[in-house]
Amino acid sequence: MIMAKTDPRIAVRFGALASWRAGEAVLAGGGVAVAGPAVWAVWPRAGLDGHPGGCACCVPRAAAARVLHGLFVAAMRGEVARFSGVLADLDAAGQAVLRGLLAEDVFLAARFVLEEADAG
Repeated sequence: MIMAKTDPRIAVRFGALASWRAGEAVLAGGGVAVAGPAVWAVWPRAGLDGHPGGCACCVPRAAAARVLHGLFVAAMRGEVARFSGVLADLDAAGQAVLRGLLAEDVFLAARFVLEEADAG
């Protein structure tokens, strides 16, 4: 028996571009060439205005939030195709920032939910 999805938020999962599923938007880390998916966005690189090492604390939170927010708004306005999920192909620092955003940003948390890998 297949259970119906009860959470109306858009699922976000971490993975490589090779694991892209039809209907997903892609958040690609800086420098990743994206081909195939119709909807994608480039995640801001760590360290642009901070420490040379590019740690997670240096990714401008506002810039990272704007990327995901902009992707959602563009789909609602019909500027890009609607998507059923988001594949985030990000390095560890980008993943940490995205996890923080989905935990702390009220607007983003109301629209997106992190899809954790099964622990089985």
